Amino acid sequence: MTEEKVDKTIALLQEIRDLQSVALERQARLLEISEKMFERADEQYERANKLTSKAEALQDRGLKAIKWVFILGVVAIALVVIL
Repeated sequence: MTEEKVDKTIALLQEIRDLQSVALERQARLLEISEKMFERADEQYERANKLTSKAEALQDRGLKAIKWVFILGVVAIALVVIL
C-alpha cells in the first residue's frame, strides 16, 4: 500500500470513529429523554389512579346521600299521611 492510501485509510477510520462517537452521544441523550418521559408517564398514571379512587369514593358518598334523602322523604310523606 502506498503512503497516500495509508493516509486516506487512516483519515477515513478517524472520521468513522468521530461519527460513531457523535452517534453514541446522541443515543445517550435520547436514552435520558426516554427515561424522563417514562418517569413522567408513570407519575401521571399514579395521579390518574388516585383521582379515580377519589372519584369513586365521591360517587359512593353521593349514592349514600341519595338513599338517605329518599328514606327521609318516604318517612316524611308517611308522617304527613298519618297526621
